[in-house]
Amino acid sequence: MFIAVYLFIIIVCIVYFEKCLRRNAKFPELSRRLPFIGHAHLFVGDSVHLWKIAQRISRESLQNGGLVTISFGPKKVYAVTDPEDINTVANLSMEKSYIYGFSRPWLGDGLFTADVLTWRNNRRLLNQAFKHTILDGFVDVFNNQARSLVDELAAEADLEKIYILNKLSLHSLRLVFKTILGVSDQEVTPEKFNSYLETNNILHNIFTKRFQKFWLHSDIVFNRTKLKIEQDYAVAVLHGVNAMVLKNRKEIRRLNLENGTQDYSGEQKPFIDLLIEIAEEKGLSDMEVIHELATFIAAGHDTVPYTLLYTLMCVGSHPPVQQRIYEELQQVLGSDDVTKQNLSSLVYLEATIKETMRLYPIAPVVSRVTDCDVKLKNPISSTYFCYFLINCEILQYHQGPVSLCLHHHPVWGSDVEHFKPERWLDPTTLPENAFAGFSTGKRNCIGKTFAMMSMKTTLAHLLRQYRVTADITRMEAKLDIILKPAFNHWISLEWRDK
Repeated sequence: MFIAVYLFIIIVCIVYFEKCLRRNAKFPELSRRLPFIGHAHLFVGDSVHLWKIAQRISRESLQNGGLVTISFGPKKVYAVTDPEDINTVANLSMEKSYIYGFSRPWLGDGLFTADVLTWRNNRRLLNQAFKHTILDGFVDVFNNQARSLVDELAAEADLEKIYILNKLSLHSLRLVFKTILGVSDQEVTPEKFNSYLETNNILHNIFTKRFQKFWLHSDIVFNRTKLKIEQDYAVAVLHGVNAMVLKNRKEIRRLNLENGTQDYSGEQKPFIDLLIEIAEEKGLSDMEVIHELATFIAAGHDTVPYTLLYTLMCVGSHPPVQQRIYEELQQVLGSDDVTKQNLSSLVYLEATIKETMRLYPIAPVVSRVTDCDVKLKNPISSTYFCYFLINCEILQYHQGPVSLCLHHHPVWGSDVEHFKPERWLDPTTLPENAFAGFSTGKRNCIGKTFAMMSMKTTLAHLLRQYRVTADITRMEAKLDIILKPAFNHWISLEWRDK
């Protein structure tokens, strides 16, 4: 009797799921859908495979007029690749997909994962921490850390191949710890930095595995796996570091207020102190502060080193671009450090970074819940989308010979596949709403100015001292929350003054 009831329930579910999938059959579907599970089987594999699937979705989306549907059981995802439609979705639907909730154990309700109401309130509060007057005070920190990186790479200069990513990651993490947490180099040893990076990579891998295996989307199932145990341990490590730093900073702040002193040694006040002030004024809890710190740290040291690597690889693959950057550095900086006055004059260097981000965006997939009616311009998708359609997936990048999505959309022109920093020098010629290197819409990256300032300073020091050689066409990428290099991401460095 029990087996019969169980089979009846399964049959009812299959019929219901198929009815849900047919409800919007007028929209073009991604190929190779199976009954009941939809396209879930396509996502099973490693992170290199996952990136190839993302490319395939991009390709089919544009081939079908800028939209294609993907099914995960009864759930429907809309992959949108048209710039105007993406801008519409990003500004009208700011609620993030449940997928982002997989990172909530360590990011909590920080800006990355928060619901719209929480995000709107906290974004308004935290904007004051990213004003130019605040960020300008970190330029000396950027310079000091960049010089240290140049010195660390000296031992590997003139080698045929070096894998620089680990050094870039440690550099970015040190920079983030100094500017966000106010931690000195003496307070955190290289071993602890490496441990932090390894723990963060564990969480990335867990997130990716959970996304790919649709049965792990359920908390009930995931909480009974070994991955959950690994995640709890990793989260405890990261939160432990942040909690310890927060406790120490609050004690230092208390003593400074009592004595009427400050401990910045001429450097800008770290973000953590600004967060403590905001928390005291607005009544935020220590855990809310820890979650925001975790979000800032993750965003800072997850995205910056990969963008630096891709930029160095692109520059090393295009000698004329590298020579023009070097000439700009000599003209603007000479042998001096970067300053808040001359940073904005490094126009071609910034154009090179943006062109790299166009071709190799760190966050190639952005997801939103369509929690309101969203009407897209394409005739294929002219029907109103309602909240029950679950998700709208915004795909940014396609790596291949055909221009198929936002950063490779035909609106960029016939040279869309070419690495051409010059396209950024005249803002009037840039296509509207076609760049999402720092996400897009109202819920874009709060730290984009911070990131650009730090990257420009780091690259200015590196490219002034070293000549870079690389071949980015040989690199293979993978999607592990963010776009990461999988193979052949080596470069070589040559001293310019030797």
